[in-house]
Amino acid sequence: MATPIGDTCSLYVDAAQPLEKGDYIITKTGRTYEVLTVRVQEKGKYEGRQHLNVLVLDPEAPRDPDAYTLSLHWYSRSKK
Repeated sequence: MATPIGDTCSLYVDAAQPLEKGDYIITKTGRTYEVLTVRVQEKGKYEGRQHLNVLVLDPEAPRDPDAYTLSLHWYSRSKK
């Protein structure tokens, strides 16, 4: 089930560009997120992975034109 607009959720990305508070993520379907907090994984198999708390935005909501926007393409997880 998708997180409703206005709620927060957690996700992680393996992006080359470091994200910061106030940046945006937009998916292929138009789902829009504003980054609230970022924690970078420092050890382990996924060192450098960015763990994010994000706010789900209305796709029509105004965004800061100076903020970085990451276009995100989801991929399927392998089933165990």
